[in-house]
Amino acid sequence: MSKTGARIGIDVGGTFTDFVLSNPNDGSLTYYKEPSTPDDPSRALIEGLQSLLTKAGMTSADVGTLMHGTTIGLNAIIQRRGATIALVVSKGYRDILEIARSRMPSSFDFHASKEEPLVPRLRIVEVDARLSAHGEVTKAADEAELDRVAAELKSLGVDAAALVLINGYTTPSVEIGMAKTLSEKAGGLSITSAAAIWPEIREYERTLVACLNAYIQPRRPTAARSASSRPMNARSKPFCPALPRVSWPLPVWRRRPM
Repeated sequence: MSKTGARIGIDVGGTFTDFVLSNPNDGSLTYYKEPSTPDDPSRALIEGLQSLLTKAGMTSADVGTLMHGTTIGLNAIIQRRGATIALVVSKGYRDILEIARSRMPSSFDFHASKEEPLVPRLRIVEVDARLSAHGEVTKAADEAELDRVAAELKSLGVDAAALVLINGYTTPSVEIGMAKTLSEKAGGLSITSAAAIWPEIREYERTLVACLNAYIQPRRPTAARSASSRPMNARSKPFCPALPRVSWPLPVWRRRPM
């Protein structure tokens, strides 16, 4: 095997997990399809990878690059099977998901109903903090306010939360710092800062992206951790250390599945 090693692409779907291996020595491609295991996606990934390598006549030591994609997050959103999440927003903007862009599904159908928001209103917490359009902090949350918000999040019993400050994208560090503080005060709760993953103008879109990230985030790290620690067989090293280059660093993938 050449110094670059074989390249493997993996697509984890709801029904099947598909594999393709590219051999740099002769340019050949090897394909394999393994039934997915929704209860633990890493099981199908590891078992299928082992079968793919056997079919190609290789071992994990021959692999140079692993590229991995999955529709697990997309399926969770479509089927509404994501985590139970909360949303923390600037005071006065609790209805941001309900109002959205004020567009009806059909302007001429009085019976048309809007899609249910990803976060119900009872799990939306207001925080007395915001920024100006120029990135200046016009209202800062003090310790008492942060303690109150963290206590509310803990009482809701959610798996994760999203944080959106009005104009937060203008100075992302402010919102990112608040998310970290709230996470610590809320017992390590995973909190997605909208400014960290989508620092763009338009509050509704930014809120929606942050909520989607929080919605699927708790579902993704489990598979990642399981895959990275599961041995391919009794004699092999754990999955990720055996593969020198991964297309998306696991720590980043865990924080930002979107």
